[in-house]
Amino acid sequence: MSVASNPRMERQRKQGADVTSISREHLREVHLTLRPMPNERPAMMLWRLEALLREHDATVVRIEVFGQVAAHEETAARIRKLLREPDLPILCLEGRGPANPVIAGIHVFAIGDATVEPLVVDGATVGRVVDDGATRHVLLGDVAPANCSASRADQTRSLFDRVEKCVGAAGMSMHNVVRTWMFLDDILDWYGLFNAVRTEFFKSHKVLNHLVPASTGVGVKNIHNAALVCGVWAVDQKQSSISVRELGSPLQCPAPQYGSSFSRAIEMLTPEYRRVLISGTASIHGGGATARVDDVRGQIDLTMDVVQAILSANALTLTAATRATAYFKDIAHAPLFEDWCRQKGLLRLPCVSVQADGCRDDLLFQLELDAVAQIAPKIERRRRNEKD
Repeated sequence: MSVASNPRMERQRKQGADVTSISREHLREVHLTLRPMPNERPAMMLWRLEALLREHDATVVRIEVFGQVAAHEETAARIRKLLREPDLPILCLEGRGPANPVIAGIHVFAIGDATVEPLVVDGATVGRVVDDGATRHVLLGDVAPANCSASRADQTRSLFDRVEKCVGAAGMSMHNVVRTWMFLDDILDWYGLFNAVRTEFFKSHKVLNHLVPASTGVGVKNIHNAALVCGVWAVDQKQSSISVRELGSPLQCPAPQYGSSFSRAIEMLTPEYRRVLISGTASIHGGGATARVDDVRGQIDLTMDVVQAILSANALTLTAATRATAYFKDIAHAPLFEDWCRQKGLLRLPCVSVQADGCRDDLLFQLELDAVAQIAPKIERRRRNEKD
């Protein structure tokens, strides 16, 4: 197989919106991050979203909205109407932003120049399927338990059963799942139970012996009033030139070492690009204990050192970020992260900042991040030589 030409990447950074457009051989990726402008009404923010998607002629495959839960039903209805997609899955989550607006921020992953197929399970659209010629991608949005009044343990089992059924409907299995986003209501009260149920499910499906997904686990409420909801990314490699693997963290031990069933990051490597999906990352010592307790600046510094070390070990930097979410135990500390970015000479990350609990009461800051970069020819040659 001949090596594809490098993708063309364009980044726009402006007030209220960050856009990364990646023109690849078979399609265009468009990554959007929107934040409210000063005194902007929610309707205006959604019109900006629709205008950007129309400008880039792109179809949504995954959308995440943070803001006031009480307003999410109306917000989701407006988005579907504006985009003329009545069945679009939208992951609506509680998330107080720095200015406490109705909508704190929106992340969108969209596709142009390729067919986006709906994934329908039990008569409902649960996600989107994209085929880029070498890989099939399934993005599930707003997966909830079957019975939101059941016990937390039963809701968690139901959620993972639902994920398995949905990816199965696309011809995949749990072994294809590379990334999960787990949003737990009142996470500090039952994260241990959640993790035990997740680990039990992963063991029974041999996930722990295969590829353990990257993951985020934070505490926010959801539109269903369920104990938890999630988003999922699954990948089916159609060509031997594509590789998907777990990445370690140079500064932290593997999370399963202290009982949490997720990987620090996942890499998708193709002849065209390298994509790294970094799990929710916090201020944790190499051995697994919380570091820099009661020190917000210190936790931000260490967290970002860990994130940068993962990126650097895989030939990337923060400038390759296409999407990031910063979770603060107290949103009043958001300016401290902005200070960190300025001190590092970063114009801005494509980031939404929201208030959310971590899985430990003493974690004050957490960041998840996606990054994409072109493959340099020498890296591609080395990778091919290693495979040979």
